[in-house]
Amino acid sequence: MFSNPFVLSDAKIMSGCQQNDRKAQELLYKRYFDKLLLYIKRYVKEEDIACSIINDTFLSVFKAAINSYQEQGNVEGWIKKIAYNKMSDHFRREKQTIKFLEVETGSNNIGSYVDEMELDFMLILSKIDVLPEKQRLIFNKYVFDGFSHKEIGIQMGISEGTSKWLLSEARKNLKQWLESLDKDLKYGQ
Repeated sequence: MFSNPFVLSDAKIMSGCQQNDRKAQELLYKRYFDKLLLYIKRYVKEEDIACSIINDTFLSVFKAAINSYQEQGNVEGWIKKIAYNKMSDHFRREKQTIKFLEVETGSNNIGSYVDEMELDFMLILSKIDVLPEKQRLIFNKYVFDGFSHKEIGIQMGISEGTSKWLLSEARKNLKQWLESLDKDLKYGQ
């Protein structure tokens, strides 16, 4: 029924997954495996653990696709949300913390504000999640997905300069949060 995972639409592949078609499941897996690996390896350095999280993600995707997937929104975003939850489960299970990612551009090095301080994975991502929508989208696309400002501008219908400004604002907001967190930790408030 299916041959090339890059020719068929996500909707057709998801329809096959909802019918428990093994070939459709394989095509979905092939289409998104590399993207998920890059996404997960930002947080998990060990490839075998990252692959395990990806496999857990796809098991959940295939179980959920049968019952809950609706043709609304982006399939990749839906899968990444499941992957995010699986990573969170992994970190919770392992009781691990991660150091905040270094986001460098000149003097805007967020990482310098946390140096040796380790922050809980969920706490970091929760602060990114509450950024204003455009700031959050641009921050994620630039920092996590590796898009250039030019690519972000084209995707979002904004200028390259606006993309740079919104990223700068997102960094400023995160920097303020980190500084206040650092003060709270120092003074026990």
